[in-house]
Amino acid sequence: MCYDTSLNSDARLSPPHKRKRLEKDAVIAIHDGEYHAREFLFKKVLAKSDVGRLSRLIIPKKFAIQNFPSIDVNAPIEDCVFHIDFYDARKNLWTFRYCFWKCSRSYVFTGGWNKFVKAYKLQAGDNVLFYKNYNGDEGFFGIEVRYAGTRNVVGSLANNLYNGEE
Repeated sequence: MCYDTSLNSDARLSPPHKRKRLEKDAVIAIHDGEYHAREFLFKKVLAKSDVGRLSRLIIPKKFAIQNFPSIDVNAPIEDCVFHIDFYDARKNLWTFRYCFWKCSRSYVFTGGWNKFVKAYKLQAGDNVLFYKNYNGDEGFFGIEVRYAGTRNVVGSLANNLYNGEE
């Protein structure tokens, strides 16, 4: 059976006593002026195929298994599709369809990914960082963009949070 991992779901993140170490910059303003601890999950350097016409992001197997809902790779695809919600630093909600492609034996984000790529004008070489954010015992996923090279100033977390104002 597959579960929806949106904020209204019963699927929750690990309890506080089971969390991994938090990053040095573990406090971030996300919702309604409240501060939330965040746990870095992984960074993906985007390949040309991640931002191209296939409209999908390949998630490294190790990180997919560690951080996202378990997928029975032998089950029919229609029985194991998840929708995972992510919040960016601008408080935008992004919902990605998460599944396992048997033909390439890959864990991927499909639905919703292309919209995210277009909204952030992502290119090959840009980085996408994934987090778990915590508000007490409640948890939700976060996503951050860091552009490659000189484009990075635009995608920095500080500029996203404060819209470039100091």
